Amino acid sequence: MLAILRASGLPDNRAAGGLCWLWVIVNAFSLEETRTEDPGRPGPDLSSEVKEYFASLPGDRFPNLVAVAGEFAKTDCNERFELLIIFRTNFVRFMHHSVI
Repeated sequence: MLAILRASGLPDNRAAGGLCWLWVIVNAFSLEETRTEDPGRPGPDLSSEVKEYFASLPGDRFPNLVAVAGEFAKTDCNERFELLIIFRTNFVRFMHHSVI
């Protein structure tokens, strides 16, 4: 999916952000269902670990993930939410025009 987003000409921050939102959408239900900690307590900042993980992947096998490793570590929720709205709006438009 990341390769498709990048090949479409999206900037790396948009491609990585879009893939993150797809992961969030796919995993949100199971993550919410398994949550056991205090919801009022913020979790640890794992952004540097996330960046290091993606950057450490073999570049020959995962060139797109390695190329945008730093984008996955960003935690600007407002920017990611805005991107989700853009994707969702465009998806609805696409589906509307694709229906026969």
